Amino acid sequence: MQQHMGQLEEELKKTKEKLGATEEERDRAVDELREMKKMAQETNVRLTEAMCSRKVTELYSEISAVKELLSSSNQELKIKEKNIESLKRELEKAKQLELKLKEDLNNVKTSEVRVMGLLSESKAKIEELEVEIERGKESEIKMFNSLVSQTKQVDQTNILLAESKLEIASLCEKLESLPGQDSSDLRNKESMKELLENLQSELQVAKEKLGHAQEGEKHALLRAQSLLEEMGLLKTELKLATEAEENSKKALDDLALALKEVATEANQVKEKLSSTQAELEYAKEAAEDLKVIVKSTEDKYKGFLDETKKETDRFKNTIKRLRLEAEESLLAWNEKEIGFVNCIKEAEEERTAGQQENKRLLESVIVAEKMTRASKEETHKLRDILKQALNEANVAKEAAEIARTENSQLKDCLAEKDDALDFLTQQNEGLRINEAAALENIKDLKRLLSAASTKELKTVDLKQGGKVKIQNSTVIEHTDEKKLGKAIGFRS
Repeated sequence: MQQHMGQLEEELKKTKEKLGATEEERDRAVDELREMKKMAQETNVRLTEAMCSRKVTELYSEISAVKELLSSSNQELKIKEKNIESLKRELEKAKQLELKLKEDLNNVKTSEVRVMGLLSESKAKIEELEVEIERGKESEIKMFNSLVSQTKQVDQTNILLAESKLEIASLCEKLESLPGQDSSDLRNKESMKELLENLQSELQVAKEKLGHAQEGEKHALLRAQSLLEEMGLLKTELKLATEAEENSKKALDDLALALKEVATEANQVKEKLSSTQAELEYAKEAAEDLKVIVKSTEDKYKGFLDETKKETDRFKNTIKRLRLEAEESLLAWNEKEIGFVNCIKEAEEERTAGQQENKRLLESVIVAEKMTRASKEETHKLRDILKQALNEANVAKEAAEIARTENSQLKDCLAEKDDALDFLTQQNEGLRINEAAALENIKDLKRLLSAASTKELKTVDLKQGGKVKIQNSTVIEHTDEKKLGKAIGFRS
């Protein structure tokens, strides 16, 4: 993959160099075209100078003089036109002001008419209210007089009532004091009772009339108050209307003054406009005369120009031919450029494909490294287990040595301790059984180690062929086997 990438980079460099060369050639062609154009322009200038140097100078001098006159007249015309435009704007502004003032006048007049109408209406209302107030006052006076008379009547009736009550009381006392009198006295009593009843009925009627009179008085007072309030409101409206009339009169006076000023300004502007229009007409006549002179000079100059145009057409044809050749060369260079660009694109595509392959391989290498790490961890675990087993074997060896020493000691005193010997032999047998179990465990561990080493070898083969690690694993296995052999020999 690295070789393939290197080849792609070399091809890219070559294509870039080719592109640079083609760009340089294109720039050279463009520079040559520019030089050709400059040469053609210089030849055109020289030919025109050689053909009509004298005639053109004379014509140029005449035309320049005429142009100067025209430019001066045009400038004067422009200045006058600007003045006219400014005056027209002022006139328009004055007209707009006049229109606004007229509108304001109309508005003021309409408002004045409205105010006058309101004033007349308010005056009529005031007159009506005054009439109503006078009527109310008259009715009040009448009501008051009637009330006074009624109160007098009530007082009289009250007095009569009091007197009749007293008489009735005295009569009742007399009646009570004289129970055995004549029938004439009884008749007098009945007549007195009838009188009393009549008096009481008259009293009630008088009281009712009094109540009605008081209610009428209250209504009259309320109506008078409402009329007075309406009078106050109408007076305030009258004041406001008079003030508005005065303000409108003042505004009308101001508007009249402003209209007069605007009219005077408009007259002045019109006078200025008429004078400037006369000046403009004079300037236009002068400009027309100058235009006639310019036309005559232009006709002369056109003849000379036609001759020069023919020669310039010839030069233009040659320039067109040169342009076509240059464009053809540019097109050819552009086609070459497109080919080089396509080559570069293909090389870039190949490079991207190689990069993708490299990424894929890197991912596979990462996976293999993860596998190797896992296998290493497993081997470390197995080695720890082996170390534990070796430690157990060493402990067993030490126990065996202790047993041998004890056996040697026991051989010296065989006669005395036969029972102890039997016990020790039993212990030895148990230890041998433990040794056999330990050997079986060691064999199982060897198998696990061999499986782990094969996994390690496979993962290492993916990365670098697995030569060095296989040798290391074989050396480790040999050393482990030697250690195990020594341990077994030592135990035996």
